[in-house]
Amino acid sequence: MRNKFLGIICFVYSIIILYVWFSGNLGNYLALNMQNYIKLSVLPLIILGIGLILSKSKSKFKLTDLVLFLPLIVLFIAGDGRLTVSFANNRMVDYNGKKKIASTSSNTNKNNFSTTNDTMNYTSNDSNVDLSKIKYDIVDEAYNELAIYFSFDSKSLKHEGETIKVRGFALEDESYIPDGYFMLGKYVITCCAADSSFIGYSVKKGDFEIKNGGWYEIEGVLEKTNLGEDFSVLAIRVINIKSIDNKNEEQYVYQCFAYDKDGSCSKLQEYDMS
Repeated sequence: MRNKFLGIICFVYSIIILYVWFSGNLGNYLALNMQNYIKLSVLPLIILGIGLILSKSKSKFKLTDLVLFLPLIVLFIAGDGRLTVSFANNRMVDYNGKKKIASTSSNTNKNNFSTTNDTMNYTSNDSNVDLSKIKYDIVDEAYNELAIYFSFDSKSLKHEGETIKVRGFALEDESYIPDGYFMLGKYVITCCAADSSFIGYSVKKGDFEIKNGGWYEIEGVLEKTNLGEDFSVLAIRVINIKSIDNKNEEQYVYQCFAYDKDGSCSKLQEYDMS
């Protein structure tokens, strides 16, 4: 009885893995470098399940075997595995010691700006910025490293005045973000969703309203600004910002080496970080 139960559990796990794999949601649970391992486990699980079911052993069922249902329950609760903005709030670092309640910007409409519910389109009246050639068009393969570079490396200050384009979801909880700014970013993971943390780019608020947790594409200019007591970083002054459909966006990014089989970080090397 016990062996048949364990064999059925093996089949259930293999079916779930296949379902998550072919539904395209595997990346919502595991990092790129871990996905191959879970895929390789399907065949051994099926073989083990067949072996247990055909086994003639008469071992008795144990109540503790029910613990094998726990991962299934967790998976059911997790849905498609996509994280919410509240998860990022719990993982962020306090930049300036403030503990304020999150607020939504309510600046007066001064530029070419329109918004309806969850959609937004804004263009600054700054005509001196040429966005025909974006210097830093941030791709996922370089997302994590460039966010760290602009936020913590003093060498990045030489890029002040250069143009940038980035996509992600917005956070503006003032418990960890200075007044007048919000963050645009994604989740970075090493192994799986459980070890994920928020990584993002500092953005200066302007004559537009954002929704906390809303997904946006931003084009702007890198500006030197003080986001801490003892250091300066680069933040984005927005020229264009528009809402994007989060269902078509990858919410996770990884360390650059995870994208290349040889760990060369080839995409990151295309950016000027000398």
